[in-house]
Amino acid sequence: MSNEPKTCLAFDFGAGSGRAVAVTSDGCSLAAAEVMRFPSAEYSSPEGLRWNAARLFDQLETGIRAALDQGYDLCSVGIDTWGLDFGYLTAEGQLLEDPWHYRDPRSARGFAASGIPTAALAQATQAQVLNVNTLFQLIADQNERPRIIARADRVLMMADLLAHHLTGILGSDLTLARTTGLHSVHEGWSREILEKAKLPGHLMADLLTPATVRGALRPEVRRRTGAKALPVIAVAGHDTASAVCGLPLQAGEAYLVAGSWNLLGFESLSIPAAALDKGFGAEGGVEGRHLMTKSLEGTLLLRLLRDGLSRESGTVYGFEDLAALAKQGAAARVDLARLELGSAEGFLHSLRAQMGTSFTPQAAAFAVYDGLCTAVCAGIEAIEELTSAPVSCLRVGGGGARDAYFCTLLADRVGRPVAAGPVEASAMGNGALQLIALGVIPDLAAARRLIATSGLTQSYFPEHSRPDTTGRMPCSR
Repeated sequence: MSNEPKTCLAFDFGAGSGRAVAVTSDGCSLAAAEVMRFPSAEYSSPEGLRWNAARLFDQLETGIRAALDQGYDLCSVGIDTWGLDFGYLTAEGQLLEDPWHYRDPRSARGFAASGIPTAALAQATQAQVLNVNTLFQLIADQNERPRIIARADRVLMMADLLAHHLTGILGSDLTLARTTGLHSVHEGWSREILEKAKLPGHLMADLLTPATVRGALRPEVRRRTGAKALPVIAVAGHDTASAVCGLPLQAGEAYLVAGSWNLLGFESLSIPAAALDKGFGAEGGVEGRHLMTKSLEGTLLLRLLRDGLSRESGTVYGFEDLAALAKQGAAARVDLARLELGSAEGFLHSLRAQMGTSFTPQAAAFAVYDGLCTAVCAGIEAIEELTSAPVSCLRVGGGGARDAYFCTLLADRVGRPVAAGPVEASAMGNGALQLIALGVIPDLAAARRLIATSGLTQSYFPEHSRPDTTGRMPCSR
């Protein structure tokens, strides 16, 4: 039995761009429509790479106004963002400075100066330890700018900071907390890690569970946008977690959130003992799930190749052009880990150095695509070892889901069906969690059933792989 349709507004801010999407459901169907898109808010300052907070706040309010102008009767708002980065707030709730970007070199300096053994940190958090984790950004500030730590009353991750702008209420999203290097799966914010890093424990706000209400729009925001006192809902604040919620995953399937980085993984109610040894960290999921995730190279490599070829040839290449080149390319293999990622020119130079005389634009495009797919293939085999069960299907969300060549080659390489979509999986998962909080959809399983019938997925099947004698479809190498 259907209910009166309700529409929520899902803000999905990635490190490269953002979007506002209206997600509507009556409990029997689910639909999504883009309201508007936003450019990246990153900028270079004399101090380093930062995020323009005022622009992000304005994008939020602009998105709400645009949805209302387009006739949507909104019932709620939810926000997901990239992980790692944060803002400092005073006790009065004022932002002390524009947030720093995780790619700023200060993160690496904090990592080098931390003095906390990586193995011990990984064991405590059960997460991948990266030199861009929030922990190392905070350590860098403690060492280099102790006054900012002394003045700060709270640290809020980016989705929490944006929600605070709308509501004035403090809170830390659980899925974003898992990206910080400060959160233990057993105790929440880790006092031991905070003490070892010499960071004040009061900096971290109380944790919020996904699909719960944070608060309502502040009067000032309502006045500027023309909105009513809409509830702002804590979704899965980490865009990866929202994307996984937006994929119609079933038991025995793996996910690939394909963006600048390819995030491969599987859902689990427990953490496999050997997960960290195989490169899988436990990221935050919803309804008690862990997202056992491994970070792999992603479309950043294709973007660098596109930009490098465009500048070198004077011809403007698009991603579709790269796929067309790859289809014509001779088989070639490169070691993706040895490629230079700092600039398009450096990337192309390092690619040429590996390929030698076999380098052509066509062969280079094939080699990068093939390398991306081969890395996923190895990750699928690791998942099967961790779970002692076959992976029946790979669900792909994010920008990579719209690349038909990538998905076709991926199906061939992993020897399993690839189900691509929704492309805007993060926004779809964000909206689904809002609708769960509003009581329109009972739980994530029900939301995924609706997403599966939304017409936003496309299937690709392996054409060249063949089962081995055990009936298993082996990865092609």
